[in-house]
Amino acid sequence: MRNLILLFAFVLGLGSISAQDRGLFTQYYLNYELVNPAYSGFEGGHDLLFNYRNRWATFPGNPKMYTFAYDGRVADRIGIGAQVYGENIGALNRLRVQLQYAYLFGNEDFDFSLGLSTEYQQYNLDNSALVSPFYEAVDPVIVAASDNVTFFDATLGFHGVYQEDLFFGIAIPSLIRARLNDIEVAGVEQNVQSSFLEHYFVYLGYKFYMPNGDYHLEPSIAFKDVRGIDFQLDFNLKGLFLDEKLVGGLSYSTGAGNRLGFLVGTRIDNFQFTYSYDASFLDFQEFNAGGHEFTIGVTLGQKTNEQTTETMQTDKF
Repeated sequence: MRNLILLFAFVLGLGSISAQDRGLFTQYYLNYELVNPAYSGFEGGHDLLFNYRNRWATFPGNPKMYTFAYDGRVADRIGIGAQVYGENIGALNRLRVQLQYAYLFGNEDFDFSLGLSTEYQQYNLDNSALVSPFYEAVDPVIVAASDNVTFFDATLGFHGVYQEDLFFGIAIPSLIRARLNDIEVAGVEQNVQSSFLEHYFVYLGYKFYMPNGDYHLEPSIAFKDVRGIDFQLDFNLKGLFLDEKLVGGLSYSTGAGNRLGFLVGTRIDNFQFTYSYDASFLDFQEFNAGGHEFTIGVTLGQKTNEQTTETMQTDKF
């Protein structure tokens, strides 16, 4: 029985090889740079982030994703970022390396930025697939998949804030996507041509500041249609308390996600830690213990968004 489950996890990994992780983070509404290159450096300062997500915990071969990210403001109008993703799905391994660039504009009421990311993706199977009891010698699918399958991908993004309260953004992943080698593997997309706006990630939110100033709430909504994942609608609510030292959140997803989750976290000086848990309403939930996600972040120096906003306002676009 265990071998059958492992085989299912392996096949599931091959079937998921074309998915885009921009749709898989649950804490993205705390760190929009994970899904939108235009957010790189938008808040000012320099941020280091480590994110770990364990989907379908306790299920053999369940997807696990590790992310290291940096973003920062390197000039009044220029933000940059870099991200490295590693993911394991059964015997399938995926590596993604992304570079981000953002250019910021602003006036008295409206600040926004345009961003672009370029990305290298690599897929391969580890040696456990070759010693599986289900492996037939010289299986062409397994042999081909044990070699690296590589892609180039580019994402265009936009992020804006109106009067410091209303924020919104859009990311268009796979705007340019191309295979970098000719290895053919079952389950791996062979036709990588994409039409404009075939995939997108759109979000909109508002900051409500309470009269006593002790906390504020940020409801937001996100529309996702990314590669390998059907249309999904997210409803998020974030609360910041005690001068933003504590954070709490709730999220509900319809469509392909069909899940409910919560998060809690804290910020101590320049250090932040966040944990979230989510469970699906799908039948598969009875075979796993839900999803767990951790984020650890460090801010180097102070946030400079207020100062740079003043600079942008003196040089209106």
